[in-house]
Amino acid sequence: MKYQCQIDYGAGYEDVYPEREVAARQEEDAAAWLATVEAEGDARRARVLSGGQVIAERVFDCVVVESRVLPGGNTRYLVHCPGGEVAVEEEPGGGLSGSARSGYAGDADRALERAFAAVRALSRGR
Repeated sequence: MKYQCQIDYGAGYEDVYPEREVAARQEEDAAAWLATVEAEGDARRARVLSGGQVIAERVFDCVVVESRVLPGGNTRYLVHCPGGEVAVEEEPGGGLSGSARSGYAGDADRALERAFAAVRALSRGR
């Protein structure tokens, strides 16, 4: 049975053809491919289909894992994104700045945008 691999970079799923084919009847290969996509740090989500049915799927959201209020009123966030950690600082007026931490794998600018979105969502939830 043939497997179909798809990645969503933010504009919907598109077919991709990984260098290493996801082997039939081996869920471990699907999980390994998804882990590789996650480590690249660019995709929002990915899935593997067989016969038109999704057999494995992962969503690669950024998640705020730590926040700390600094002297002066700014708040510093540590955000976990696929590919590594992103440090974000929020000013009292809502302005955001930040950077991907050393060792980040993938598109750091895209990770920063996604980390900002995670911080904004957390701030709206307060």
